[in-house]
Amino acid sequence: MRLLLQGIRQGVVALSLTGVRPSDSGTYRCFIMDSQADSIMDIVLHVAAPYEPPQLAVLSRAGGRLALQCRSAGGYPQPEITWHDGNGTRLSQDKPVELQRSRQGAFEVRSSLSLMPRPRGSVCCALSHRPLQQNMSVCKTLPGERGRDATHNPRGQTWAGVSAVGREPPSPAPRRHRSLGFGVTT
Repeated sequence: MRLLLQGIRQGVVALSLTGVRPSDSGTYRCFIMDSQADSIMDIVLHVAAPYEPPQLAVLSRAGGRLALQCRSAGGYPQPEITWHDGNGTRLSQDKPVELQRSRQGAFEVRSSLSLMPRPRGSVCCALSHRPLQQNMSVCKTLPGERGRDATHNPRGQTWAGVSAVGREPPSPAPRRHRSLGFGVTT
C-alpha cells in the first residue's frame, strides 16, 4: 500500500494497493483532517480477478448419453456459466455450479451437463464474468463427428473498484459522492 500525494495541492490523494486478494473486499473507513474541516469517509473496495479460458471435457458415455464438464479457475467473484447447443439453444445444466475456493480466495468453477448427442451436433459452455466484462466460450463437436474445438478468450487484468461516499460536517453545501476505479496487475 502506498499513498500518492502528487495532487494534494488540488485536494486529490490516491492510494495505490498491490497484492490485492478477494478477501480484501469490504468497507474501510478513511479519516481526512485538515485545517478547515475534518471528514470521515467509508470506502467500499470491490475486488475482481479474471477467469482462465473455460475447458470442456467429456467425462463419460453411458446408455447413449454423454456427461460433459465445463471448468475454469483463477477468478473472483462467481461467474455465470451457461450451456447451449451449436444452434444457440440454451441447455439446462444437471446441477448448480460447483465452487471451490483457493487459499488466495479465487474460485475454481465446474458445471456439468448430460445429453443425448445429435448427429453433427456440438455443445458450448459460456462463462460470463460481469465485473471484468469477461465473456468466454468453448465449443466441442460431439464424439463421432469431425471438427475442432473452438475457444473465444478475451482475458483481462485483475481489477479492483472502489466507491466512496463522504460524510462531511454539517454545512449548507450538498453532500458529495466520489467514485474511483483502478487496475491492479498481479
